[in-house]
Amino acid sequence: GIQIFKGDAQIPKWLSPGARNLIKRILDPNPHTRIAMADIKADEWFKQDYIPANADDYEEDICIDEEVLSIREMPSEAAEKDPESPTLINAFQLIGMSSCLDLSGFFEKE
Repeated sequence: GIQIFKGDAQIPKWLSPGARNLIKRILDPNPHTRIAMADIKADEWFKQDYIPANADDYEEDICIDEEVLSIREMPSEAAEKDPESPTLINAFQLIGMSSCLDLSGFFEKE
């Protein structure tokens, strides 16, 4: 909302440094210095576990995504970790967790 527009958005400290850096660059209120989509895709943190979508393999992608999600579920011991230590999540999980991050403007509609 207004905090993002003013550049006052608070980024949770429990996120990894790579995630925090990318979010800061995405939320930059200055359109001239804000990170471009090509640079987001080139970001090292963003590229972790990223598999580019292929329109020809849409059904196959759904199966792969379900497989990845079932494999990646955190074991119960991970929930008991030190709450101050960073949680490892990818860009898509982060965006899905945040109700205030509307990145729809970054993506083209087909």
